[in-house]
Amino acid sequence: VVNNAAATDVSHPGGADNRVEDITNEAFDMMLRVGVFGVLWTSKYAIPHMRKAGGGSIINISAASSIRAINGRPGYQASTGAVNSLTRQMAVDYGLSLGFEQKSLLGALLVTQFVGFPAALAFGWLAGRIGARTGIYLALAVYAGVTVYAYFLQSETEFYVLAIVIGLVQGGVQSLSRALFGRLVPAGKSGEFFGFYNMMGKAAAILGPLLTSTVQWLTGDPRLGMVSIVLLFAIGAACLARVRTEDQRSDADGHAAGSSR
Repeated sequence: VVNNAAATDVSHPGGADNRVEDITNEAFDMMLRVGVFGVLWTSKYAIPHMRKAGGGSIINISAASSIRAINGRPGYQASTGAVNSLTRQMAVDYGLSLGFEQKSLLGALLVTQFVGFPAALAFGWLAGRIGARTGIYLALAVYAGVTVYAYFLQSETEFYVLAIVIGLVQGGVQSLSRALFGRLVPAGKSGEFFGFYNMMGKAAAILGPLLTSTVQWLTGDPRLGMVSIVLLFAIGAACLARVRTEDQRSDADGHAAGSSR
């Protein structure tokens, strides 16, 4: 199930979604009904069928605006933020099927967030020494290792270790990826290119769960479904290896010019 709906006729610039003092109750209510209640109701009635079928995936697509303010869009901001919170709650509720207590799952989510901020700063410092590309490779290797580790997960202590390791690389790899991508964007084209970057991020949010649920359906083993994510990390690393930054292009051009002499 993919939940990706928004009241675009209300939320677009110039629409009824306006500053807090100007937005109408009707417009705000519509934003929440489509963006939040739509997710709730679709998930509510899909989950029993998934449980009966032995598994499945629910993908809730939000937006960067859920964590970053946009001028004059309180309805859209509130709805995307609520989708994030609802998704985290659903992850806790249905993570209980692994046999872990709810307080452990909540604790793991909090640990990931608390570890993530200082780890992102440390990762930035490390990337300054080894380079953004190498830092991303390192994060991908850690993610792949964590995914394999998750296959053998048996206890709540191991689950906490998993959360801490993910927190160590999660914020760092996101910032490094954006920094490296920013170096590739032509001058004056950042809006278009980063819009495409965000769109690909949403596509990845669909591809990952689709892969895991397909593998789980074919094998009947949800742990193998998790391990299948390693394939995406490998593909990402292979694609990154083909990316040439401006510095690399300049060095290559200089080498070619020297050779021609």
